[in-house]
Amino acid sequence: MQTKKCPYCASDLEESLAICPNCNEDIGKSWVITLILCGYFGLFGAHNFYTKRTKLAITQLILTLTIFGSIITIFWCLFDVIRILFDCFRDNYGNKLSRKPSKTSTLLLFLISSHRFYVKRYVSACIYSLLLISAYGLS
Repeated sequence: MQTKKCPYCASDLEESLAICPNCNEDIGKSWVITLILCGYFGLFGAHNFYTKRTKLAITQLILTLTIFGSIITIFWCLFDVIRILFDCFRDNYGNKLSRKPSKTSTLLLFLISSHRFYVKRYVSACIYSLLLISAYGLS
């Protein structure tokens, strides 16, 4: 049986658990990271690899390598983005994605908005950051 450590109480847990039975904390896959992977690398099935849905991920990867299949995967990714945003996307074990903020997802959100500061588009950078923060805060 595969195990993982709870990041909050450091107890050993089954891989399929999304909530720690000892400390009752949500330890599932992050919805922010899943959404970012789907948005940027979804054609290659990155979000499905992240949520351990490997059969779907390999199918997406193979379809993307063909011209007709890449058209299918574009719509597939759009559908997955909608499912992630509306909290209908599940991991391989049937668990919902975690909406709890994590250090990794916060850092990724910052990095996504920081490119606007780099190109000296300060107004759009602030608007972009506020939109990301508000979208992230709604969870």
